[in-house]
Amino acid sequence: MRAAKAESVAERRQLQEEAKAMALELTALYVPARPRLLTDDTAPERLATLLSLHGGRMAVMSPEGGEVFDQMGGRYATSRLPNFGVYLKGHTGDTLRVDRVNRPAEYVKQPAVTVALTMQPDVLVRLMDTPGFRGRGLLGRFLYAMPPSLLGRRHPEAPPCSRARSSRLLPHCNATPEAPFWHGQHRATGGSYAAPGS
Repeated sequence: MRAAKAESVAERRQLQEEAKAMALELTALYVPARPRLLTDDTAPERLATLLSLHGGRMAVMSPEGGEVFDQMGGRYATSRLPNFGVYLKGHTGDTLRVDRVNRPAEYVKQPAVTVALTMQPDVLVRLMDTPGFRGRGLLGRFLYAMPPSLLGRRHPEAPPCSRARSSRLLPHCNATPEAPFWHGQHRATGGSYAAPGS
C-alpha cells in the first residue's frame, strides 16, 4: 500500500523490499498448538500427530478403556488390521517417524505415552484374543489391577467419618498443590476439602 503511494522509484523499491522481508519473516514464524495434556478416544494416527505437536508427551486416559483398545485393534481402519506401533514406541521411547500419503511427515524423538484406562473384566479377557496384541508385546506393557468387586458388599448406611479422623485427614487434603488446567476458556482448579460439621 505504501509502495503504491511512494513518490520516487527508489522509495517504491525500498518499500517493496521491506514488504518482502516482512513476508519472509512472517512465514518463518512458528505458531505452537494449543497445549493439551491428555486425550481419550483417539485413533493411533491422531495420537502420533498429538505427540508431534506437544513435545512427544501425551496421556491417553479413559473410563471406557475398551474403546481405546478397539482403536488399536483397527476398528476404523479400512484394513481392519491392528495399529498400535505408536503405543509400543511411546512405551519404549523409540523414535517415531510417520510418513504417510496425504499427511505431513511427523518425527518424534523419545516419545512418551501415558495410558490409564478402566474397563470391565470381560473386555480384558477379550483383549487376549485380539490378533497381534499378545504376540507383538502390547499387553505385556501395561500394569493391570483387578480390585475385588464390591457388588453385594456395599454399606448404604455406612457411618460417617469420625471428627478425629477428619481432623487428621484435613491437613493432607489441603496440602495438595493446585494444578490449573486450561480447557477452552474455562479454568478448573483443585478444590479444598471441608471436614464434616466444619
